[in-house]
Amino acid sequence: DAPKQLAQMMRTYEKIPITDAVAYANSLAPDAASKAVGGCKVWRCAKGCGPAGACVGCSYNCGNDECMCPCGIYPFSCCACFCGAGKGQLTNLKGNEQLIVIDSNGTLGYYALDCNGGGTQCCYCTPAF
Repeated sequence: DAPKQLAQMMRTYEKIPITDAVAYANSLAPDAASKAVGGCKVWRCAKGCGPAGACVGCSYNCGNDECMCPCGIYPFSCCACFCGAGKGQLTNLKGNEQLIVIDSNGTLGYYALDCNGGGTQCCYCTPAF
């Protein structure tokens, strides 16, 4: 499971610093990171990016932590592919968005990246079931 600090932040939809998310993803066993990425996901706002915890969409994530496409993000009807950027980390093809595994239950943090290598979390991507 995620460290207690991250677990508390997830319960209240606080933004998790990208450095903490990467450190946690790097601590996972390779098979845990890979399994956490796929499946049905609900996209929820992080605090400060809309109403905290508000559902903004859902998707079926096809793939693993080497390559994953969230097919049919409703209501946006788009498909963007993300490729492996490290254990439990996926970056989109433009290099400006990243999904990072932030707990062993399959929750992903969605980050908008800046040109300095930092990022701001704007969504949680949580398992639907």
